[in-house]
Amino acid sequence: MRYCSNCGAEYRDEATTCSDCPGARLVSADELRSLGITPITEVDHRRFVRVVQVDDPLTAQRLTRLLEEARIPVIVRDPRGGTVDSLTTGISQDWWELSVPRAKVDAARRVLASVHPASKAERAELEKEAEREALEAPPPTPN
Repeated sequence: MRYCSNCGAEYRDEATTCSDCPGARLVSADELRSLGITPITEVDHRRFVRVVQVDDPLTAQRLTRLLEEARIPVIVRDPRGGTVDSLTTGISQDWWELSVPRAKVDAARRVLASVHPASKAERAELEKEAEREALEAPPPTPN
């Protein structure tokens, strides 16, 4: 397999360019790691932690771009995206959560702090949630 040297996307060996990053080279997994990027196939997607919650999709998109530029994998989701949520909670506004791998939480917070400083209450809630998730997570399996 080959990987984009910019975004880390995985491609078959026959591929020559990344469909998302014009001009980026496709490299081996070892070359990608030497660039400081973890191949997407090696990212543990089960252990992502929420680092920020925002109220509009444009802010979510802007913050996602910043994290990706810092080579931090990010998952963006709208946890209340359905009609039933509005009916059952009485809250009509959506919000978006950005989550990153547990190992990248501190780096992500540093990247986001300059453009989206979290309130003290939000930081405290995020820290409690991360603690809760760490206690509930199964122990890592040895390689």
